[in-house]
Amino acid sequence: MFLECVHVIAMGLWVGSLGMAGAAAAIIFPTMKSLEPTLGAYPLYTEPHWRLAAGHIAAQLFFVSDIVQLICAPLAGIALVLLVLQRRVPWPSRLIAGRLVVLTLLMAMLSYRFFLLAPRMDRELSLYRAAASAGEMPVAETHLVGFNSDHPTASRVMTATFVMAFAGLALGAWSAASRRRAGNEPSNG
Repeated sequence: MFLECVHVIAMGLWVGSLGMAGAAAAIIFPTMKSLEPTLGAYPLYTEPHWRLAAGHIAAQLFFVSDIVQLICAPLAGIALVLLVLQRRVPWPSRLIAGRLVVLTLLMAMLSYRFFLLAPRMDRELSLYRAAASAGEMPVAETHLVGFNSDHPTASRVMTATFVMAFAGLALGAWSAASRRRAGNEPSNG
């Protein structure tokens, strides 16, 4: 039961971190826009500062979410693989196969996000902020456009990751509960 608990808890934390980061961003950006802040770190930037202010806060939240994902993904994966290898779950089984497929798809999405999408977006964001701080408006706008061009993809990837992680959580909880009800739980597991 220990490995099943590790898997389900890791999946739950993963889902929670994504949900909280997405919800916080959905609150932060409109709130900052309504507050119309002026940032001392960007004295030469002539466009409204709300996007910069909200972006700095949201970036920190997404960073924390990324750390949680980078911890939870391998924990969930290792726990699930050990459950199968140690024969603590029925195999072959559609439910366990579904869990493995979901986790494989999650790892693929995380790999795409962390190794391809995020570095490109982080580069554009960094160059945008540097140009904005220096008051180089055309350069800042170019990098903002570059960042914004990837934003819809990033949102879709985050949503898909949330949905898949939630599915993994639900399948894990269902698997643990159904085995426990059926009395198939090994006494040392």
